[in-house]
Amino acid sequence: MEASPYILPPTDTAHYNQIYQRQNYFNQREWLYQPLIQALSQKAQLPKKSQILDLACGQGFFTSLFANLGFTTLGVDLSSEGIKSAAQQYGSTGAKFEVGDVVSLPYQDTFDCVFVRSFNFYNSPDFESNPHITEIFLSYLKPGGTFIFLYSTKLCPLRRSQSWPYRSFNSLRKHFSFYPQAKTFFSVRLDALLLHSLALSPLITNLSILLSTCTGVGGELIGIVKKPSGRVPYFAHDHLR
Repeated sequence: MEASPYILPPTDTAHYNQIYQRQNYFNQREWLYQPLIQALSQKAQLPKKSQILDLACGQGFFTSLFANLGFTTLGVDLSSEGIKSAAQQYGSTGAKFEVGDVVSLPYQDTFDCVFVRSFNFYNSPDFESNPHITEIFLSYLKPGGTFIFLYSTKLCPLRRSQSWPYRSFNSLRKHFSFYPQAKTFFSVRLDALLLHSLALSPLITNLSILLSTCTGVGGELIGIVKKPSGRVPYFAHDHLR
């Protein structure tokens, strides 16, 4: 099991309110991520009129990428400064934004797709064995809806971060082993730019893992889960008690 020497408290809204005063704090590039979001949407077979919920959306970058594809999008974050920045920069895309606690939203069985990227709650030491947060996010989906998980990481064993735990592909697979139909991938982002949805395949995943492990280039751990009808929360399952 992986652990980080330092993990930012997930509810430290004062910290995020401060850093989100700077526009595009994470220096995210549309040309790099838009093809990945399009590839994910195609791989997940999201209907054209899907309603997307972007959890812990920060300054709204990924919310806007879904909106660019014509989806109805809502970004939610605990940081009021982040939501203010998101509305100012991406309101013209048609995306909507609101302040809220993403683990206690009043949106049961509401959305066609729930998306989350690099959410701090997934930094917990029991990530591999505890699907509790994922179960909460699945509850916001309509039956048959899709959960899309992204997590920024580097797979090179020599690369370490004092502020972010670089999780492995094996760690991802263990977390999503609670969902037999889940699909897991690793992308170095440029593969989606070149190959589109074909990048999300076991072959390209293995090549991307090799590239990241050998060179230290970063990428995205990806999990895609369909919510079945009548799903029982994981904590009610006898084999998980």
